[in-house]
Amino acid sequence: MCDTELLETALELRSVHDALPPNLWPAGSVEDLMLHRWPSHGQGMPDVDVLAESIDTFVRFLRVTGRMASGSGDPRALAREAHRAAPRMAAACADPANFGPTKSLMAFGRAAGFPVDHADTVEELDETMQQVVAAWNALPEHDRKARMPLAGDRGAVHGTGAGFDVDQSLDGDFEPAGVLERGDPARAAAQARRAPFVQACLQLADWVGVRRKVTATGVLRLAEARDAYAELELWRWQEEVDGITHRRPDAAASRDFRWKRAGDALPLERLWFAAQSAGLVETLSTVARNTDERPVSDDEWVGVSVALTLALWLIVESAYDRSPVPVLTVLGGCALMGSITSAQVREQWQTHPGNSWGPDYRPSGFEAESQRYSDEELTLSLHFFTDTGIWEVDGDTYRLTDLGREFATLLFTYLEEGID
Repeated sequence: MCDTELLETALELRSVHDALPPNLWPAGSVEDLMLHRWPSHGQGMPDVDVLAESIDTFVRFLRVTGRMASGSGDPRALAREAHRAAPRMAAACADPANFGPTKSLMAFGRAAGFPVDHADTVEELDETMQQVVAAWNALPEHDRKARMPLAGDRGAVHGTGAGFDVDQSLDGDFEPAGVLERGDPARAAAQARRAPFVQACLQLADWVGVRRKVTATGVLRLAEARDAYAELELWRWQEEVDGITHRRPDAAASRDFRWKRAGDALPLERLWFAAQSAGLVETLSTVARNTDERPVSDDEWVGVSVALTLALWLIVESAYDRSPVPVLTVLGGCALMGSITSAQVREQWQTHPGNSWGPDYRPSGFEAESQRYSDEELTLSLHFFTDTGIWEVDGDTYRLTDLGREFATLLFTYLEEGID
């Protein structure tokens, strides 16, 4: 028996939220669909027995016809997953702790008397949801946490936590920017002026001046890069990185320019790319020069800071293969709950599929070493942004600054819609 409409809904949930094609069913994915994905994002309660039978029929069909993708589990094992999960699915779907952020807001709106299910137009629904979000933000923090718990606040169905995880908040049906209040412009501008990262980019632009030699790829020539590294004391940032990785115990060695290409020198490249992207430095065919574009007004300071930090975001993952997940976890946790602790960030990172050193990927006998690399990756990811001024840490708790609210709003919009 196969209910095609029910199966189509299940496949759409997997495609939209987990980026899984219809013919790829890794071991554990059926249970994940029924006990995590459907409760967190699916609407309504399906006939669980029919759903289990439909999945059973579909995966067997894929295997018999040779359409099952490599990496999928055995159809018999997947069928057993479905029938084991079926008796627990009703309870999972009924527990608000398992709801994704959008589903939580919708449930809150219904309970508060907002007509979330009776809008005649998209505009009417949008207006209603804005009212729901405003009412949500007005709740005390402890009440919001109870309604939308973070990982570690309650038992989790799916590793990273049922109440909030970065996948749920950035997976296409929820807009954190709609929940996050914008920062105060004056305070954000003051924070931008004080941010070490912003000041370092401006100092680099001043150092470039009217003429510095660059290569055909737009990076400083090696001799110029060596000078910048020493004169701007960029080794200080490298010293911090070396301390995190424990790979160069001799602190003085961090002062050595150890790279054969300027673009590989991370302490310089993170500033260089950001300054270029924000228009502080202009690169021509063989030379670079300062554009003399200095922020003056509060709006200009905030704009430059956000542009520089967004450029840093782009280069961290693409050029240096650092996971953005820990940073997104901090931003998303603060956007939804007002704050997030280091322990909560670490817990979500531990079980996130983007963590290649997580428990699911650790070879037997190398657990301790894998844990060290996992923690190192977490610390390095966050370290890239510690000098940007977008958050402050009070003891063990992260909170966004006003500047951080401005950046998070832009970043979430970028991730949801893309920025030309």
